[in-house]
Amino acid sequence: MNFKIFDKQDYLVAQVLADFDKDEYQMLESEIMSRLENDSFEKLKGCVFDFQQKSYVDQPFIRLITMVLTYARKQNKKTILLNLPIESERFVKSAGIDIEICKNESDLFKTGSQKASINMDFINPFLEATINTLKVQAATECFSEEAFLAGSKKIKVDIVGIIGVSSKEFNGSIALCFPTETFLSIMENMMGEEYQEIDDELEDGAGELLNIIFGQAKIALNAKDFSIAKAIPSVIRGKELKIKHLTQSPGIILPFESGSGDFHVAIGLKQGE
Repeated sequence: MNFKIFDKQDYLVAQVLADFDKDEYQMLESEIMSRLENDSFEKLKGCVFDFQQKSYVDQPFIRLITMVLTYARKQNKKTILLNLPIESERFVKSAGIDIEICKNESDLFKTGSQKASINMDFINPFLEATINTLKVQAATECFSEEAFLAGSKKIKVDIVGIIGVSSKEFNGSIALCFPTETFLSIMENMMGEEYQEIDDELEDGAGELLNIIFGQAKIALNAKDFSIAKAIPSVIRGKELKIKHLTQSPGIILPFESGSGDFHVAIGLKQGE
């Protein structure tokens, strides 16, 4: 076959290896639509046609691109044309197709390690304060794992305590994020009672824990001349909240594993002005 279909990072990629005939168009269309209709496509950002080794885009391909673009949009997914020859780019535009065109693979796919990068002098006090607070306040041992960039992995968040950060170095927010099951278990450890659901009274526990974590981290950070101001946490509760809506760019996620389940601290910061 003169094409390959595979997942690359957050995209389904259809890589065209050469010009091909009508039968191969039908095979490509069948395979792409099968992948788009698969449940695994829901986890991806969209579909990419990579034309690096195809000399032109003809009418059958325009029909296929339009079909995929229409389907993907219904799923709130992207369709992107990569490495499109200049003449083919003009042809696509003349056909009236409103679609994203990417000229460089490096602009679309991040190369190398995507490890999060924020001043560790800032992060470490929050790591230490989180571990200490959960141990002392909720008799819950937890362990930090490798940090990653917000948006690079999907995490489950049903309740979050969030607090603003204001200092001469950074401005932004810190969020303590739990799935329901983890939060209920931690609250049971903390309060000595069993809970079946998160109510208005119980949700305050997320803010209380974050307030203690923030307070401990602030002492350590201000000793290093970060000059972080006091702040009051708020709590957001909902089904599968999205971290990217809760923090400012650049965002970093600190994952934690505990006997009560996994949870995360999201740090969204921008350089102070």
